[in-house]
Amino acid sequence: MNQIAFKMADLDFSEEVTVTSNDELGSMAVSLNRLSKNLRTSLTELKNANEQLQLDIEKEKDREIIRKEFVASVSHELKTPLGIIKGFAEGVKDNIAENKKEHYINVILDEIEKMDELVLDLLDLAKLESNAYKPDMEDFNITDLVNDVETRLINRIYEKKIRLKHEYEGKNFKVCGDLRRIEQVVMNIMNNAIKHTNHEGDIKIGIKEQKNVVYISIENSGSHIREEDLKRIWERFYRAEKSRDRKTGGTGLGLSIVKNILEIHVSRFGAENTEDGVSFYFTLEKALDVYYCANIDWI
Repeated sequence: MNQIAFKMADLDFSEEVTVTSNDELGSMAVSLNRLSKNLRTSLTELKNANEQLQLDIEKEKDREIIRKEFVASVSHELKTPLGIIKGFAEGVKDNIAENKKEHYINVILDEIEKMDELVLDLLDLAKLESNAYKPDMEDFNITDLVNDVETRLINRIYEKKIRLKHEYEGKNFKVCGDLRRIEQVVMNIMNNAIKHTNHEGDIKIGIKEQKNVVYISIENSGSHIREEDLKRIWERFYRAEKSRDRKTGGTGLGLSIVKNILEIHVSRFGAENTEDGVSFYFTLEKALDVYYCANIDWI
């Protein structure tokens, strides 16, 4: 018993006292064993709580770093158009030549539109990242949705003389999802594909079934994305092409919005380099019947 007590003093609770009698020594042995068990449990819980506390502290540090980076990024993104607006507004105020005034005003309006788009994307992203957001799930035909997005982007597709190729393994692919949000996903990825497709290049759209999901892919011909950038393209304001000018990029939030929407849909999604360019893909739950989508617990 003394040996066990010494081990307990060194926080070693691996052994118990063997109870051999019903007298006071036996009662002391039972109490010692109970104390050893309680101490072992308490120390294990304390260790787990301490580890969780360390994780929470690290997470809080990460959140603070992300918050600071986000504020800095937003400030930077707003500073550029504000500087342009100020400069051109001063030009108008200083009575520039009449033949330049229309150009100055158009530049100001264009920058205001870009700022408006950025603010709307920021609000949209904040809404998606909040726990309060609930998707409006329904069943719909994903092929029809993709074709509708194509129709609305047809002028941009014609301008670059892009060849559209469809690899649909069927026509009636019913899926579960928030129709407006999935339309936003397809529109973002298609816009991205058009932007990065070479003149007279190809965009290949694939839709097929994979067990209980429908797999959608949009591949554009052109330059590859560096491997180190592939995982980071979903981050806010991350641009793989550091040197591109403001005319070729959007707000820098499009793929981050896509990521949040697809995570809400429990989708398997990603981007990968292919032989001819880059492919973005995502999956959606297959709608088994008209009531199926409404009964899934998405969040």
